Amino acid sequence: MQVNSAGFLESVDQNFRHAMSFLDLPEGLAERIIQCNSTYTVRFGVRLRGRMYSFIGWRSVHSEHSEPVKGGIRYALNTDAEEVEALAALMTLKCSLVDVPFGGSKGALRINPREWSPQELERITRRFTQELNKRSLIGPGVNVPAPDIGTGEREMAWIMDEYRRANPTDVVNARACVTGKPLSKGGIAGRTEGDGQGGSIRYPELPSRCPHTRPRRPARAQGRLRHRPGLRKCRLSRRQVLVGRGQRTRDRRG
Repeated sequence: MQVNSAGFLESVDQNFRHAMSFLDLPEGLAERIIQCNSTYTVRFGVRLRGRMYSFIGWRSVHSEHSEPVKGGIRYALNTDAEEVEALAALMTLKCSLVDVPFGGSKGALRINPREWSPQELERITRRFTQELNKRSLIGPGVNVPAPDIGTGEREMAWIMDEYRRANPTDVVNARACVTGKPLSKGGIAGRTEGDGQGGSIRYPELPSRCPHTRPRRPARAQGRLRHRPGLRKCRLSRRQVLVGRGQRTRDRRG
């Protein structure tokens, strides 16, 4: 299955180089910053439904200038190594911009999670975790995954449990091998809705920071978003289903 995401990786590279053109950097430094340190491909099999199924996944480490490195794991059919590298680079840049002391990383497993039962998905996730652990691609002080597209606190709980099982001597910090865990397993309240709320708070500031944007532009939100000043109309979608046609955000909550 050939997935074309070269445009995404190229776009990240071009935007970074454009930004660096405004800085007086030593020759070769920008090239070193944007390059991905390493990308690991893992292939493994899981016996399910009376037969063996093969899976492929990736974990990219963009920069280890500060450890642990940090970045989510997504489950999607249309993912590949180039997409993972692009997302890992963005993680490095995002952490640096807000002065968070992490390097950037990202992971993905080529799978449609909706095609598998929860029990099957747990077995697949645990096998993926084993492969990451063998290569030292997960650990509290090394590489810390988080939820992304197709994954959530349930998957993070499975990953954490499998990491703890494989590293029984790490009894103090094992829970820190992932973020985005359930509250009952050491997660943080507000983590799930934090991204959406942050975006809705910052969106009204765009006209003042980007003069070419029009005031009170319509917005489309993925998930659930309550009405905020500056958002004139909003289409809400859950997964791939578009809800409403230009509904005001306060009129439709689901």
